[in-house]
This record gives sequence, C-alpha cells and structure tokens, in this order.
Amino acid sequence: MTGKLLLNYLANRTDCVARPGHCAAFQIESADCGLSWSAPPVSLAPALGAYNDGVRPGPGRGIQLTAGAKAGRILMSGSFDQRDPGSDPAIDLVWYSDDHGKTFNLSAARLPLGDESTLAELANGSVVINMRNGKPSGCSCRLVAISHDAGETFSEPYHIPDLIEPGGCQGSLLRDSLTGPDLFFSNPSSTHGRVNMTVKRSSDGGATWPSAVVVYPGASAYSCLAALPATPAVGDGGARLSTAGRDESRDESSGDFASSTRVGLVFEHGDGGSAYGSISFAALDESAWAA
Repeated sequence: MTGKLLLNYLANRTDCVARPGHCAAFQIESADCGLSWSAPPVSLAPALGAYNDGVRPGPGRGIQLTAGAKAGRILMSGSFDQRDPGSDPAIDLVWYSDDHGKTFNLSAARLPLGDESTLAELANGSVVINMRNGKPSGCSCRLVAISHDAGETFSEPYHIPDLIEPGGCQGSLLRDSLTGPDLFFSNPSSTHGRVNMTVKRSSDGGATWPSAVVVYPGASAYSCLAALPATPAVGDGGARLSTAGRDESRDESSGDFASSTRVGLVFEHGDGGSAYGSISFAALDESAWAA
C-alpha cells in the first residue's frame, strides 16, 4: 500500500472507432487525495498494446487484492469497441500491476458481449468482473465472469437475471474489508428505462441478490459505490440522500451511522425524464436493509 490514488483514463479527440490512432489511455497518480495529479501522464500502451487506442477504463474504480499469493495486486478493467465487421460490438479487458502501478500486464481475458465493467474481490479470494450487457436481447441483465488466478484469466461471461438493467447501463460493484463478506451492486434497476437507482446486496458471492434498497425511484443513470468507515453522523440512519447541500431522508429508520457496514453511493439523477441533471451522494447503513 503506497497511499497513492491511480487514475486510468481515455484521452480521445474524436470517434475512436471511426478514426483509429486518435485515442490513447493514460495513467496519472495523486499523493494528496486528489488535490493534485502527476504530470506528464504515463501511457498505458506498453501493457495494452493495440487496445490502448480506444480502451475505455471502467467507468468506476479498480481494486487491490487483499488475499492470496498476489495480495497487493492492482486490477483495472475497461471495454474496447471492436473494429472488425461482424465481430462483437465490444469486449472487456483486465490489466494488472504487481509493482504499485509502475507497470501493468494485460490479462488473457477478452470477454465478449460486455461493455462498461466493474471489479470486486470475493470473500473466497476469487475476482469477479461485472459488465454492462452489450447484447441485451438475450437478457436485460448484467454479465459476469470469474477469475480464480488473481485476474490473469476469466471464465466465459454468463448472465445474472437478478441484476436487471435498462437495455444496457453502467453499474458499480463493491466488496472490501469495511463491508465484510457481502457484495454490493448499484444501477438503475429497471428493464424499461434509466430509472430506479437501487443498491442490492448479496451474501453468497453474487449468486443471488435477495436484498435491495431503492435510493432514488426517478430518472437515474451512472453510479459508483464506496465503503464508508463506521463513524457516527448527525441525522437519521437508513439511507440518506444529499444533493446540492440538501439532506433528504429516504428511509424512516432511526439510529445513527455507527453500524459496522456503511456504503456510500455517488450517482446521476434528474427530474422531468432526464437522468443527468444532478449528481448526488447517498449513505446506507445497516438499518437500511432491515425492511
């Protein structure tokens, strides 16, 4: 652990598919919690090769493994639009670093049918990649694949019917030491449009998702989950939404936020049919799942 933040991103000046050679992926880092960032950016081309011209990291965040022989390994994921006629629209890639982000290696995975992706380390040490469905005609739900070798190879993708999505939309996956063994997932949980921002919870490594909290029932889109330390906060427990300086309780539960499991969610939402008018933060403590 170095205490640094790493940011992988795509710099594009045009349509990456229509004009090859005009896009590139880079990394920058911050040692002061994002107040300042390193310069110049470091190219990811040595690891990503031809995929560097158009790969879209995330969106969301990478992970650092905590268990097994590869503890400390950093993993990132992203999608790449295929340029060959007749190929799948996009594939998902995973790249990893064993030297704190100084260098990366591209995993063997070329995951078909997926799109924007998110990673998590499961309680048993496996790694799961959860992907936006690039071909939702088969199931308006998420795709996942599993790695048993610290992200170097992955299984073939398969559907998770419990994790519905509106014909394709980004989602966020979370598990770390602050959340314990449980896995959390957020997205607009609907098959009829980008509405109903929901956080779901799994206690069996993502096989089933029996618990859910609707954070925002209206128009909503992209999101990102983060584990929060178990420190008290002023106000009600349950799920609390903060938007543009306003705090609005989304749950009648009482208590404080001193639970051992607290999850934070940043997400897009809006009114009047637009899902992109505002960015809000919601905090969910253990009492949010009591209903």
